[in-house]
Amino acid sequence: MFEQEYKDVFSKVTASGDTLRKVLGMEQKEPKAHSKVIYLALVAALICLMVACAAAVYDSRPMLEAIFGTNGRSQYDRQKVLRMYRPAGERSELDLELAEKYIAPHIHEADGSIQSGDTVLSVEAYIVDRATSTGAVYLKMENPPEYKVLNDGQILWYKDKSIGSTRKFLRAGLLGTDITIGRFYIAEEMTTEDTLYFVLFYARNSEDDQMEFYFEDSDDRITVDFSAKSAMKNITLFDGNIRLSPFGMELVSKPFGFEDVMVTMECSIQYRNGEEYVLQWREDGQGHVNYTYGSALDVSRSSMVYIFNRVVDVNEVKSVIVNGEEYLVE
Repeated sequence: MFEQEYKDVFSKVTASGDTLRKVLGMEQKEPKAHSKVIYLALVAALICLMVACAAAVYDSRPMLEAIFGTNGRSQYDRQKVLRMYRPAGERSELDLELAEKYIAPHIHEADGSIQSGDTVLSVEAYIVDRATSTGAVYLKMENPPEYKVLNDGQILWYKDKSIGSTRKFLRAGLLGTDITIGRFYIAEEMTTEDTLYFVLFYARNSEDDQMEFYFEDSDDRITVDFSAKSAMKNITLFDGNIRLSPFGMELVSKPFGFEDVMVTMECSIQYRNGEEYVLQWREDGQGHVNYTYGSALDVSRSSMVYIFNRVVDVNEVKSVIVNGEEYLVE
């Protein structure tokens, strides 16, 4: 009876093939009567350990949903033309299979919290994509102060309803500096009246290995260490001037003839099956974007980075088109 029970438990526990073969292979050996108790105790202990380890694995789906799912806002002009989507865009249901394959292995659980009055901030998890110098941090704020959500989903905290003053404004910056990076966007589907969930999307130089979060009225800090994190699977095009991962993309500006990388351009990703993902285009003399976050990588504006609003299967990418020029996967 006990042996059947532990077989049933093992069928639901993720473990390496070698580990399972060693444990299950023990039943092929006929233990002596006096070692039977020890044998069963060891098996039971191993089962408990493996189940505990399995239970301790971080559930990355809420963060994946906040970045790539249907969470987000769309903004329209008076003619009901979709003008800008950030971080909304043409959102679709999360492709969990692709997300677990490409993104989840690069989500790292974090801990640490700070408090200002009744407000408690916790860093839940973060993503680092060294391939494109981008990333995201998933945060939770309990008993948040009054805040405002802009049309594009960006969060601002106010002392009153005037834009000029802030209250307990949360900042994210490079460790040991006053340089603020990235923007905060609400995860509306997860947020409740008492608990605010949100994501910081950011672009950063590869040598910036630590970020800190803090309230303006407090000296306490939460430090997130990005060091020793690997790059996602990626492909390069146009002699390395385009680098593409499932999470985002980096374009080096000068080879495209851009004096300022922030100029409006047309950009799309072409798939081998004929489908496309249009990131940026012009229509009726106005620019439109369809990505979660875009920014110049540094003050020199030498390159532009994007964070996608869907998981891109880099194995199926045929090319990237920038301002009418097609650049094939090398």
